[in-house]
Amino acid sequence: MHARLTMALLLSLCGCVANENPSKSGLGDSELRPIWTVDLTTAETSADLDDIFIERDRVLTVQANDASVMAFDRSSGRKVWEKRTRGAGPGEFLSPRQLFGFGEGLVGVVDNRQGRITVLKTDGNVDRILGGERTAGDLTNVCGTYDGHLLAVRLPLFEIIRINDEPEAQSLFRLNWPTPIFNESPMLQQGLFAKDHAGRCVVYQPRGDFFFELLADSLSAGQFRTYAQSYPPQKIDRTKQFPRVSPGGIAAAYAVVKHDTVFVLRGGINKSDEGVVDAYLLATGQRVSQFQLPTTTYKFDMLDDHVLVLETSDEGSILRLYAR
Repeated sequence: MHARLTMALLLSLCGCVANENPSKSGLGDSELRPIWTVDLTTAETSADLDDIFIERDRVLTVQANDASVMAFDRSSGRKVWEKRTRGAGPGEFLSPRQLFGFGEGLVGVVDNRQGRITVLKTDGNVDRILGGERTAGDLTNVCGTYDGHLLAVRLPLFEIIRINDEPEAQSLFRLNWPTPIFNESPMLQQGLFAKDHAGRCVVYQPRGDFFFELLADSLSAGQFRTYAQSYPPQKIDRTKQFPRVSPGGIAAAYAVVKHDTVFVLRGGINKSDEGVVDAYLLATGQRVSQFQLPTTTYKFDMLDDHVLVLETSDEGSILRLYAR
């Protein structure tokens, strides 16, 4: 989905909460019941999806390489409509990569190459288009807030910006993690918004230890929380023109907010982590449950008692809907 906050303010709000030892947590696994599968790996159906979203009775997908947005029936998995026109007109895209919630019955489509955000109704019609200077720049991730505005992470400075009816976006602050080395390399400094359906904007760190809820009304950051599994120690090579980070895998591959809980897909630092989702209470950071998704899960979404999973492979994508 910027007036700058000082780092002193951001760090003063940091009450870094360590999670329990996973081996002693005693967490029970939630069972998932398959509902339907859409296989997009065959020659006739091949697709390489970038993002997914559940909204009301629809499941939406987006694909950058052919500028398409598709909608499937939530109960059956049947394709309902498709937009696949590359261009600059209403309902047309150049390289759409992200879907996000923007109020009930509305889904935002982020298209960086187009330099705009298109808000669609679940029937495929365009509700509104946000463009111009307020959506200019590399917006890596967007979140819709309670008050109908948008928050986004903007590169290359990893700024959190606020997008509303003003001609330009408002700069709020730059991401600054409690562990100093995480702020010394773009690879480590990166933060993304967890997928959300109710206006709670939570920033999670893909390569690192932290997540926090952004309190949009006061434009301040909530307390930092930590993942149950620590990210491997990192070293930065400063002998070249640009600092380079030693390989360390991904701590959090993806995250979804549901009510008062954030669900974090582990990044597979260890083989046993693949497909594991940890659930943390936003108020305390306590890990309260976990469940297992397919090991090839790329992204997922949650709404009501449904879990939507996007699996990816060299042959294409697979969509699966589960009841939990």
